[in-house]
Amino acid sequence: MHSPAIVAAPLPDAVPLFPLPNHVLLPGVPTPFRVFEPRYRELVGDLLALPEEHRWLAVPCLAQGWESDYQGNPPIHRVAVAARILHSSELTEGQYFIAVMGEERCLLTEVASDRLYRRATLEPLPDVPERPDEVERALDHLRAAAVVLFARLPDIPWNVRLLVERPAGPEALVYRLGALILPDAPDRQRLIEERSVLARVEILLARIGELLVAGGLSGVDGNAAPKA
Repeated sequence: MHSPAIVAAPLPDAVPLFPLPNHVLLPGVPTPFRVFEPRYRELVGDLLALPEEHRWLAVPCLAQGWESDYQGNPPIHRVAVAARILHSSELTEGQYFIAVMGEERCLLTEVASDRLYRRATLEPLPDVPERPDEVERALDHLRAAAVVLFARLPDIPWNVRLLVERPAGPEALVYRLGALILPDAPDRQRLIEERSVLARVEILLARIGELLVAGGLSGVDGNAAPKA
């Protein structure tokens, strides 16, 4: 097991790719994975050989048509989140259980790899400039809508409740809420591809409206570990 208190090194020029079907990692959201495919066991083993602060990878979602070439190089969404390994434990038969923290949205450009797994360079995707007062008003609106939703849902995780009840930056509030209320990969992919805080807030407000009409969360499981 490894400590999450390690300060991450700057993003490297290129990182291993850990593409997954129907899963979009969000920034600021710790996520567990069970790793059993040989190529990704090699990936984790290579990263664990590095100092903890250098254990970077990217977790893109597989794109449409991936099923026909899953064992090869299936298509991926180029916008993905760079992440680092926080914890790891080795399981039987060389498998791993890892927990990663999404750190930064990036544009991926695949490069040649001499390993079983794929690699890509990273181009960070900063948000477009927006007026701070407009962003704060939008976040206040989002918090108010979330309070209404939470009042109808008794089982909201305490850490998500705290983000609404206490001041939080736009990244923490938006992506933690997104992890809770956006179970579908296409919606999460749209969230990370947006380069506007205001646009991301609108996505979540629309989803909260849908949930209030429908009567609550359905099919959301924030604790399941994707496998690859």
